[in-house]
Amino acid sequence: MQSISALEIVITFRERFIEAIRTTGEVVPFCSVQPGYTIRSAGDAGEVVIIRETFGAIQVIVEIIKQGGDCHSVVLKTTDVQTALPKEDLRANLLQGETELESNKTIGGRVVLEGLKPSEYSIQVLQKDQVVGNIKMHLKRI
Repeated sequence: MQSISALEIVITFRERFIEAIRTTGEVVPFCSVQPGYTIRSAGDAGEVVIIRETFGAIQVIVEIIKQGGDCHSVVLKTTDVQTALPKEDLRANLLQGETELESNKTIGGRVVLEGLKPSEYSIQVLQKDQVVGNIKMHLKRI
């Protein structure tokens, strides 16, 4: 019986994980004050893009889901970094340029935005009327 070290298992797992990203999606780092990543993958209903960003003690995950036609839905999930519990005291403002299109409070740490057409948007995350973070999105026609 051949012995396999834990290091070999970890290296094999890492290589397979990287290969899975290479063949099923892509991880694209983007510049911000703190590190964040975009993960792209093809889902059954269309392309799914996940943006993960941390603003102080708040972690924000944005899932952009390509719907039928030119529509996209966006699910914003917020959690407290220290407790990993959903953040309830936040507001998400959807902006197109300087125009506020929608403003929603988090319910269960979530905000859902539906029916977004291809364009450039930003989501402002506010806590007690103070902007704690801003996430920019460019939704494209595919």
